[in-house]
Amino acid sequence: MTCLSSCDESLETAGAEGVENLMMAAASAYRETDYKSLTVALQALCAALDACKASPGKGAECASELDRIASRELLADSVSTWLCPMLMKPDLADAAEQLIDALVMASRREVMRVFVKGQEPLKVAVANSAQPDWTMSDGRYIHRESKALLELLLAGRIEVHGKRVLELGCGLGVIGLACARLSASRVLLTDYDPDLLEACAESAKLNELDTVVSTARLDWNEVVGGNGNVDALGSFDLLLAAGVVGEERHAELVVGVIHRLFHSEVVREAVLVTGAPAARLGIIELDEILAVDGQQFLTAGFTSGSVNLLRGDSPGARPLQWTLSSLPEVEPDKPQRLYRFTMQT
Repeated sequence: MTCLSSCDESLETAGAEGVENLMMAAASAYRETDYKSLTVALQALCAALDACKASPGKGAECASELDRIASRELLADSVSTWLCPMLMKPDLADAAEQLIDALVMASRREVMRVFVKGQEPLKVAVANSAQPDWTMSDGRYIHRESKALLELLLAGRIEVHGKRVLELGCGLGVIGLACARLSASRVLLTDYDPDLLEACAESAKLNELDTVVSTARLDWNEVVGGNGNVDALGSFDLLLAAGVVGEERHAELVVGVIHRLFHSEVVREAVLVTGAPAARLGIIELDEILAVDGQQFLTAGFTSGSVNLLRGDSPGARPLQWTLSSLPEVEPDKPQRLYRFTMQT
């Protein structure tokens, strides 16, 4: 079978086996310095990766398979590193550049599977943020705090059945997707980063939850400053947030957003899961804002109080009531905390 006919056949079976045949044909042509057949093979690989667009995650699987074959057959770190010298060869440059671009795009559509106790794994689209921060350094990290909140939801300690849920600082949206699985009537995933929200929307489709789950960009600074149109978000029974307080500035922003959403009657109850103060400076600042009685919490594992961050700019704003309790560790020596907020009557 010639290299050309091998490429034609493999294109019809794009997938792990199909791209393996194409990559083997490309490697063979490369070793034989048959640039004409190599160009055809590279173009066929581009077409195969392009055909994967209709199935999120498939392209990333094929790209990983190509890297494995390149390592085995060509002793290259990856397909891209193998292709780079071809960019200097006029006969191969165009095909090599197109395949490098196709590999980058395929990797952007990677899909993780997050295992959820008692349920089918969630398919979660990996985000490729143009503006990653400490919370989402590589678009695939799920915080311990999110895992702790997920366990509370699955254990029924936080009831979402039939409720309208807003997730604050959703990241990859795992919490909100789980709420939809647990029969929440509506879930709104909010974040500042549009790339994360795009991945969340794709995840909702992958899990066939897009009739329940939607996304919205939310700028905490605008909300706290009274400039955000929070009424457009709708009305929710429950706000959930996990792992959103890292830096000191986050503490006042998070409490301020929660208070503003209560004051605007967007939410009726809020739950925030964090790590311990020793892990994040932001948690120390959060406890100072709430005037947490640290000694009582250490002794009893529970404390409560109230706070009003809107007193100055929103006359008549009622204080937030809060409770703080300790949570079982989801990882050894990594204690978690559960804050609950309601509006004081």
